[in-house]
Amino acid sequence: MNENGKENGVKYAFDGFEVDPANRVLSRDESDKALATLEDAYQKTPIYLLGIRILPSFFNLRGNPRFEALLTKLDNP
Repeated sequence: MNENGKENGVKYAFDGFEVDPANRVLSRDESDKALATLEDAYQKTPIYLLGIRILPSFFNLRGNPRFEALLTKLDNP
């Protein structure tokens, strides 16, 4: 995702909310910090995290137990 909130030319509706800080951290390959940011965001406004399942920038977290647990929480609020 670039600095304008676009990934491959697509601007997501939730850019600039809770997902954006995690995206910036992931761009530096800091998955533990990104997961902590996402977990914190879940506590505040989980609705903004619904896109993490389909955003390509989060694909490298698939299979990570913390990420999978977060997806399960999103599926079962």
